[in-house]
Amino acid sequence: MTLDDFDRIALDQKYATDDGGFDALYQKAATQLAQQRPGGFPAYTPGRMAWEQLDQRQRDKALDALFSAYLVDDQREASLTQHYQDVTMQTTFLHADDLADVAAVAASGHGDVTVNGDQLWRIVHELQLLVHRAGLLRSLVTSAPMPPEALERLENDLRRDLYGGDAGEGR
Repeated sequence: MTLDDFDRIALDQKYATDDGGFDALYQKAATQLAQQRPGGFPAYTPGRMAWEQLDQRQRDKALDALFSAYLVDDQREASLTQHYQDVTMQTTFLHADDLADVAAVAASGHGDVTVNGDQLWRIVHELQLLVHRAGLLRSLVTSAPMPPEALERLENDLRRDLYGGDAGEGR
C-alpha cells in the first residue's frame, strides 16, 4: 500500500489538529439525516447540526481542523487540475508533412533509403509522446477519477494522433 499526500499529512499531523469532537458529531448527524431523508439533504446540513452541539472551545478547535481540511483539499484539487491540464494539452513534435515525406521516401525506395534526420527524430519523439499519453490514459482510467469530458478529449487526441484525420472517427 502506498501513501498519498493526505495520508502523509495525517500521519505527520502537519496540518491535522484536534477537531473538538466535531467529526463524531458530524458522522452521527450524517447517518441520522441519511435515515430520515433518503432522498437527500443539503450538503451543509450535517455540519450545521454538529456545529450547533459544540461549545465555544470545541468550536475553536473544530474551525482550525476544518480550515486545515479545506487547505489540504484545495491543494489536492489544484494538483489534480494541473495534472489534467498537462495530460490533455494538445502538443506535437511533428511538422505538417513529416509523416507523408518519410512515407513517400520509404515507399519509393529500392535498397538503401535516405530520409531527413530532423524529420526522423521528430517522428521518434512523437511516438514517445504517444506511448506516454497511452500510459497516462491507462493509469487515469484505472486509478484517479477523471472528468468524462477530459477523458473523452484525451481519448480523441490519442485516436487523432494514432490514426490521423478527425478525432471523432472511430477506427
